[in-house]
Order: sequence, then C-alpha cells, then structure tokens
Amino acid sequence: MRALKDPARLAYGRGFLDGICAALRPGDVAVDCGANVGDVSARLAATGARVIAYEPDPEVFALLRARLGALANVTLIEKGVGAQAGTAVLRRPKGHARNPLAASLGNTVVEGVAYADPENAVTVEIADLVTDLQVILRDVAEVALLKIDIEGAEIEVLGALDAAGLLGRIRCTLVETHEVQMPHLADRFAALRAAIAARHPPSRVNLDWI
Repeated sequence: MRALKDPARLAYGRGFLDGICAALRPGDVAVDCGANVGDVSARLAATGARVIAYEPDPEVFALLRARLGALANVTLIEKGVGAQAGTAVLRRPKGHARNPLAASLGNTVVEGVAYADPENAVTVEIADLVTDLQVILRDVAEVALLKIDIEGAEIEVLGALDAAGLLGRIRCTLVETHEVQMPHLADRFAALRAAIAARHPPSRVNLDWI
C-alpha cells in the first residue's frame, strides 16, 4: 500500500528484487510471507529456486493457487505467519466489498488498525515461522530469501526470528514495515528498527523494501 504513494520507494523495491532474482539459482530456497496473489512468488519461481509461499486469506489464496499451484518448485501454504502457531482474526480493510483484490493488500491480524473493518473479518491459521524455517534449514545451509509483507505482524515475527538466531542464516530478508498505516505502533517499529540495525546490515535485513 505504501509503495502506491511513493514512486521512488517502489522503484527502489523493484530494483532490489531484480538484483535478488538475478542471484537466485535452482536449489536455492525463497520464502514469501504474505504472498497475496503471487506477484513476487511468480518472479522467484521463474529463477528455478524452490519457493514456499504463505497466504492466509482464503479468497486470495484461491487466486494464488490457480496462478502458481501447478508449478513443481512452488509450495503454497494457506496460512499467515507469526511468532507461534495457532489462529488469528484477519481483518480486511473498509471498502473490501468494492474491490476485494486491491483491499486484500491491507489485510492484517493486528488489532486497533483504523482502516480495518471489524464487520469484515475471517479466522485464519497461523504458522510458527521460526519452526518452519528451522525445518527448512535442516536440508540447506541457508535460506536465500525471506520476504515479509504481513501488515504489522512483522514486529513479532522479526523479533522471534532474531531471538532464535535465524536472521543470520538467511542471505537476504526483505521486509515492508507499516508504521505509516499503524501509528499506534510507532514506538514498537522504532525499537524494532534500532534492534535490527544494531545486529544486521541492510544488505542482509532490509526494512525499507516497498
């Protein structure tokens, strides 16, 4: 959502992704959290890398499956990601009925978001991303790419990944943060940025991707 308002940031994000895709090879593993209809996953899959894509919204997941489900190197998981497994209420934005696909870019499990419509929500499954990545890393030395666009839930997820020492085993982590859309979490986003910057260079953990 932020990228639509900032062409410079959108161009930067696309260029960064171009470089990552140029470096991916068959045998690499890329994980897409918040895949939506698969625009990023499709580009990653075209490199021959193994792609694992998470998308919790059942309506959106149906479109993702129709688009990428037949690809042998893509695994689709109808779940969101979090710091622990379970279920969560996925809140859809106001105006979802007018344009469900566009509105789905703002789906969030975070409470207290002003743009969310409390009357339009669905309960979804949440995967423990720490555990899932630990399983993947049993078979590969590193995860080549982790992309996270999960509308505010990145605060807990990144904290859990960092605490588990997993960010050091991911070649590049791309994160879209949402402090603009979620000003009530501004202090927590600032703390997250400071903690990540103290331990990881932006070439490894990029918190400014679109």
